[in-house]
Amino acid sequence: MSGKENTILKTALEMFTSKGFHGTATAAIAQRSGVSNGTLFHHFRSKEELIQKLHTSLKSEQLSFISSGMEEEDIPRDKIQHVWQRSIQWAMDNRDKYHFLQQYKYSPYRKKAKVEILHFNKEFMDNAEKGVQQKQVRYLPYDYILDITNAHVHGMIEYLSENPIKYRTPEFMRQAFDSFYDSIKP
Repeated sequence: MSGKENTILKTALEMFTSKGFHGTATAAIAQRSGVSNGTLFHHFRSKEELIQKLHTSLKSEQLSFISSGMEEEDIPRDKIQHVWQRSIQWAMDNRDKYHFLQQYKYSPYRKKAKVEILHFNKEFMDNAEKGVQQKQVRYLPYDYILDITNAHVHGMIEYLSENPIKYRTPEFMRQAFDSFYDSIKP
């Protein structure tokens, strides 16, 4: 990716999270990026393509961060905890990026999941299945376990955004995970 593309994407992220998709014109992104409209459209054929590229880039970054080190965990509960903790950590460290991903998730721009998202979800559900087999996870539909994990993570991020001291309190974070895990353990 070129330096100009990176600059445009960074600017688009800032503007989309502060003004929304519909409140942000491509001309304003180009101007703030220090490029012409023609240069912006040379790299991204449309506003929708710009949004899709930004989403793909951020989602790949997020999933890479969450997955990093997960292979070192052997026990299904520990893998679930790893995903839970790393998801929260990435969001707390990248609030604008997380906000964009949430904004995108509920927007008309949302497209079918990309391959890397499907791969991550399959890996998570395979781990949930292993957890059920080892009696560490309650027998529930695996996609439901993924959905309630995502919902709990989102709720934690919202809570921690309002109460950041709790994020830096290991005892609270341990209790919060235990509370979540109680909902899926046998």
